[in-house]
Amino acid sequence: MGFDIRSDTIGQSFYMSKWYESDIGVRKLLLIFLENTKKPSLIRAGNFITLSLQTLTQE
Repeated sequence: MGFDIRSDTIGQSFYMSKWYESDIGVRKLLLIFLENTKKPSLIRAGNFITLSLQTLTQE
């Protein structure tokens, strides 16, 4: 089984794990993590352009 490292699937992967078998501290941390994965991560340059593979390869 391979690992998918796309950012939009990380939250789903954590949710599909056996999180319910963890202790309460781990479950609280996972809840916070899952809430944070609802929004995509963006890298911005100079607060005016979002960096992506497309902007990196533009000439």
